[in-house]
Amino acid sequence: MASGVGEDVSKQKLGRYPPEHLVRFIARWFSGVEDRARVQLLKIACGPRAGAGAVILVGKNPEDAERWRALVEASATPDVYYLPEYACATAEIEQTEAKALVAGASSSRILAPLLIRRMRGALNGSEIEWLDAATPYGYGGILSLSESGGADMPALQQFFEQLQDWCSTEGIVCCVIRLHPLIGQDQWFGPVQGLGNRLCMHGRKITSSIDCADWDEGSDMPKNMDHGRRARLRQAQRALHTTWTPGDDPAIQRSLDIFSALYNERLERLEAKGFYRFPPSYYLGLAALGKRMGVVIAWQGDQPVGADIALAGTRYAYGHLSGTNAAGQKNGASTLLNIEEARWARRRGCRLLYLGGGIRPGDGVEKYKRSFGGPSHTYSYLTFVADRERFNSIRAMPDAPWPYNDPGSGVPAGSKQ
Repeated sequence: MASGVGEDVSKQKLGRYPPEHLVRFIARWFSGVEDRARVQLLKIACGPRAGAGAVILVGKNPEDAERWRALVEASATPDVYYLPEYACATAEIEQTEAKALVAGASSSRILAPLLIRRMRGALNGSEIEWLDAATPYGYGGILSLSESGGADMPALQQFFEQLQDWCSTEGIVCCVIRLHPLIGQDQWFGPVQGLGNRLCMHGRKITSSIDCADWDEGSDMPKNMDHGRRARLRQAQRALHTTWTPGDDPAIQRSLDIFSALYNERLERLEAKGFYRFPPSYYLGLAALGKRMGVVIAWQGDQPVGADIALAGTRYAYGHLSGTNAAGQKNGASTLLNIEEARWARRRGCRLLYLGGGIRPGDGVEKYKRSFGGPSHTYSYLTFVADRERFNSIRAMPDAPWPYNDPGSGVPAGSKQ
């Protein structure tokens, strides 16, 4: 147990600290406190209104960001995608505002990192404006702040009731919530009473990961990786070598420049859409994650031929972005980079390296990721419609944006597909 933090942590003892000092206290000591003390700290950090309604934290506000970070780090699932640094990096490229909604019952609060979008379009010859919200691109979604790290139906119902109140107050039409595939958040949702058709489940995409515990120590690779992938790794290890640069390294800018050049070259080769293109400021925003982020580069001699950006929390790591050139493809750079990411994840004590899925079910990308022999997961997202009338009006627009242009794959949460 950390010195100075015992089981008798109390609101009376901590109440004398100003809020910003309390958050620093939590951030400094959370990793050493026992569960009972950690839960008490979480309850206090949710703020004086924790039992009365939703609390909003603004990512660009330093005090709010520190409080937001402390809540994530003290939770049962302190994943990188929930952190304010990641939300703010994504907000910049999407021209949105990063906020965290902390809502639900006082005993089972839920944190949702959200990006608030200001939208406009043409309807019946007139220009209209509206707001909507979505959890950041990636695999985070909602974060339970309960001791168990899960959420039962009453907790979810109260969270969505408070989300509805907040959306109504702010004029937000709908909210998209991505569900974390590695902790099976899609299984949390049965029929949520009183929400009617406001909450819909979409997706159910199959994705893959590398099991960092199911490891061949002698060969330093996953035990169940298929023979073709093993051969590709051996080829890459003969031809290439790798270097790592963590986000807090002074040399991170140079590594990001190398990554960006390789990534953009790959996008040009694939004629990829603008959605997959990122400005240099986004990469620097990710570097603010410090040691939770790293750039691994594959070299052929003194020439970079491939590079990946990896992110990591305490349990799970992620292959976030990847780029290779023709020489890298020829020599198996992608395979080597994914294995290096898995080795990095193992050194950090992570259980899984998440690879994601393909663009379409059963495509070559999905088959490649499954060839590493790890477990499969289901990725889904929710659409919460706060204003059904306005949602339907926007959906009727000829150029309706996502998620309004979804062709109807959503079903009420808890329904069978």
